[in-house]
Amino acid sequence: MASHLNNNPVKPSRVVLIGAYGFLGRKLIDHLNSQQIEYLPIDLPEVDLTAPTSVEKFLEVIKPEDSVIFTSALTPDKGKDRGAMLKNIAMMNHFCQFLENGRCSYIVYLSTDAVYGAENRLLRETSPCLPDSLYGFGHLIREEMLRPVAKQREIPLVVLRSNAMYGVGDTHNGYGPNRFLRSALQERKISLFGKGEERRCHIYVGDVVNLIGLCLAKKTEGVLNLTSGASISFMDLAGKISALVDNEIDIQTSRRQNPITHINFDPTEIYKAFPNFWFTSLDDGLKSMIANGFFQ
Repeated sequence: MASHLNNNPVKPSRVVLIGAYGFLGRKLIDHLNSQQIEYLPIDLPEVDLTAPTSVEKFLEVIKPEDSVIFTSALTPDKGKDRGAMLKNIAMMNHFCQFLENGRCSYIVYLSTDAVYGAENRLLRETSPCLPDSLYGFGHLIREEMLRPVAKQREIPLVVLRSNAMYGVGDTHNGYGPNRFLRSALQERKISLFGKGEERRCHIYVGDVVNLIGLCLAKKTEGVLNLTSGASISFMDLAGKISALVDNEIDIQTSRRQNPITHINFDPTEIYKAFPNFWFTSLDDGLKSMIANGFFQ
């Protein structure tokens, strides 16, 4: 599902980072600085990506030789309603309007595994996209908006559908490693939906950053799921965190409101694309968060 235009890694001349000041964007800035890659950040408060004036800004600052990383999105913690979805679509619409009149040399679009929906099936890049949330629908629509414009303009594009990210600096407090660790450290409890039976895959933010860096260097095209394939139940995740915190953590269950769904991924394609890449284990990722002052 993915191929490389560069057989050998090539450092991009400049990277334009759309969504530079979010959780992932800040980590990408650190990476670009470490690699001595020139970059241009675009985000609030300087540019409102939901406003039509952002098209003019893109035309003004994005050069034909630039690589663009598009990570900007309202995440579910900012809203799960129609308004949030329409704002996400507006961001992509304005970027597509730019592409119809301007140019860049390469695009990395960060999507989400929510485009597949929550079904009990083994997911691959070829699996049907059946989103069951407005957030997932919004990202799928953004993919479908971007793909034909990039193709028409002959601009290489990679779509990266990421598992839920965790790590130091997270601002979303999503159900999973970030929320559980924060709750364990601050309140000495972890609250589960039901008995935490559902299995999910999680990905350390540093791994997402490194994989995006590899895509930039190799000019990867196509669709890739950012996943190690390692899934864990929320109950087992809570147990891991309780053991790492080394406190008596109260793991609280609740009456189940929704059916149990397990989401598992086949990581074959990501390992084909980057056979020398090693994912950070969940244990090591959680330990790194604690060691780097996640609770402060």
